[in-house]
Amino acid sequence: MNAHRTALVSDIHGHYAGLLAVLDDARAAGCGRVLCLGDLVDGGDRDEEVVRYLRDHHIPTVRGNHDETPGVTLAGDVEAYLRDLPAEIREGDVLYTHISPRRKKAKILDVFEAWNVFSETDARLIFVGHAHIPLLFGEWSGHACQATEYPLISNVPLVLDAGDRYIVCVGAVGYSRDGIAKPRYAIYDARAGTVESRAVDAPTLRLGLRVRGRRDPRPRPLPTPIKPSQAGEGSGEVGRVKEKRAQQAALLQMFLSGSPIIGG
Repeated sequence: MNAHRTALVSDIHGHYAGLLAVLDDARAAGCGRVLCLGDLVDGGDRDEEVVRYLRDHHIPTVRGNHDETPGVTLAGDVEAYLRDLPAEIREGDVLYTHISPRRKKAKILDVFEAWNVFSETDARLIFVGHAHIPLLFGEWSGHACQATEYPLISNVPLVLDAGDRYIVCVGAVGYSRDGIAKPRYAIYDARAGTVESRAVDAPTLRLGLRVRGRRDPRPRPLPTPIKPSQAGEGSGEVGRVKEKRAQQAALLQMFLSGSPIIGG
């Protein structure tokens, strides 16, 4: 099996059927290993099955905030397993954790918090969960004190720039927070240097259909990088329109190419 292809799952929240659907998809996609980024429990009605499956199949797992302080009653063996999970896993220059590698944990939802993360870790690739939304940030940016956010297209591998660093929010198995009601996870191919956001045709927990007072579930516009050489081009509204059209054309070309190179 392809040990260089890792399926990264997160935020299962007791959605056992969703977990099995994601793992079936990962096997069909040629993944040779699975790693879980936390929040196994608290949301669905099959928390213990989820935990025991990951434990019994020896799937490396980090502890999420719901695993640390679950809001449900769990069997003793399940509680003990969750309690002993590590906060992060490090493999060379790749770091896996639930919320953030920063000492002061904060959800990574924007380019400013992503910049904070890059400033506090030397890892080249950081894979996280918690956001319940697939997101991709690169360290390179033409702007001070912020990273760059790149659009992710489901089931399309992206070739990462070997000279850049990245944060990948892998999405959630249990429920989403962007209105897309499909279990999602990510595939990291270490040999090809690609990351792919996967969406699986399976139900999610109904909890994901609510805003929950935290975030509007409507998709939000994604910024696209502007190289330093572009910074002085155009002026006023005309310049902004030209920039927007160029960015839209670049995104279309990335989509049509199948394996777009980002950050290069």
